[in-house]
Amino acid sequence: MHHNFTGKPVKTVGGSMRPLIKSGEFIFTEKTKNAGIGDVVAYKVDGTIFVHRIIKKNGADNFVVNGDSAVTEEHTINKTAIIGKIKQPFFAENFFGLIYYYLISTIFKICRPIKSILM
Repeated sequence: MHHNFTGKPVKTVGGSMRPLIKSGEFIFTEKTKNAGIGDVVAYKVDGTIFVHRIIKKNGADNFVVNGDSAVTEEHTINKTAIIGKIKQPFFAENFFGLIYYYLISTIFKICRPIKSILM
């Protein structure tokens, strides 16, 4: 599954992560230095962004990744190629889902600090 990644919500293209992520859904990433086996990550190879699951380690600094639908071949990537983990909830099927995600995220970002002050 490849993407035209800009650091903002990205509309997916391809079906290698089906049924978890379908083509046309929006995904969101967060930077991480702690990616590991089982994580769904966005990574960059030769200028193209891909989203796949880490399925195993290959040495100290490399991971083997593949799509959940296994329609693509496994690839070995260096951990420095990883842009970030896919956040959850990580998709929205349409514009309204995207707006809903931002609305809920904003409410939680505002309410958490207020709750910690009041408690």
